[in-house]
Order: sequence, then structure tokens, then C-alpha cells
Amino acid sequence: MILLFGPVLYFWVTIIVSAASWFFSRKKREFHLWDLALIVVPLLLWFAVANFRPGKSIANLMMEPYFLAAFVSVVIILRSVFSKNFNRKTTIFLPTLFGVIFAILLALLFPGMQE
Repeated sequence: MILLFGPVLYFWVTIIVSAASWFFSRKKREFHLWDLALIVVPLLLWFAVANFRPGKSIANLMMEPYFLAAFVSVVIILRSVFSKNFNRKTTIFLPTLFGVIFAILLALLFPGMQE
């Protein structure tokens, strides 16, 4: 049960930030189902890479989603601010790509923590 605390908190933080961000930028752009990829894909890839890396502990599975949630939240806010300057495909693809790269680097480079 405690193992799910990090990913659950990740979803709560990113969903609240993204909902507020999309609400305040609704006049600039509309919500698409692809926008959810920015929230879901980085966490799934992080989880897949983190589980196959030796030396990770339960503490890593609880702490790393905090950093991922902070990064994805900042990317969502920046995307809302600059969404009017770029076309829709760019504002969906690039932030998701940044989230995926950060998630993989976080899973690979974050050191193993003691429990």
C-alpha cells in the first residue's frame, strides 16, 4: 500500500496543476485527449525503467515521483503560457518528450536510497 503513495501523489499533483493550467488557458487553446499523455506517459516510462534498474528500493519508488511531478507540473505551466506561440502538435509533442526524457534520466541517474 505504501508503495503506491508516490505515484498516487504524482497523479494528484499533476492533475490539480494541469486542471488549473488548462482552466486559465482555455481561451488560448482547447483541451484534447492527447494532453493526458503529458501526465501518464512519463510516469509509466519512469516506472518501467526504475523497476528494471538494480539497486532501487521502496524509498526510491516513493521519492522519485515527487521530482517527476514537480518537473511535469512546471512543463504543464510553461506549455500553457507558450501555447499560443506554437501550433497544437508542437505544444503536445515537445512537453511530452521533455517529460519522457526527464523520467528516464531520473530513473537511471537517481541513486539508490536506503530504506
